[in-house]
Amino acid sequence: MNKKWTQVASKEVLQKQKKLEGEALDKYMNQYFGRTWEHFDVNEKNMLDALDMPAFMKYLCSDQSLDLDNI
Repeated sequence: MNKKWTQVASKEVLQKQKKLEGEALDKYMNQYFGRTWEHFDVNEKNMLDALDMPAFMKYLCSDQSLDLDNI
C-alpha cells in the first residue's frame, strides 16, 4: 500500500477504534502517522506490504490488542 491509501485506511481505523473525529483526528494523524510510517517503511520504498497493515494499525493506535476483524 502506498502512503496515501495507508493514511485513508488509518483514519478509518482511528475513527472506529479510538472514536477520533475532526480536529482531534487530524491532530492525532499529524503527531503519529509520520513516525509510524517511518517505523514500517525502513527501506524507504514509500510502499508497505498489505500484510503489514494489521501491525501498522496496532502500532499507530498504540493498542496491540486491537481487534481489526470487527472494523
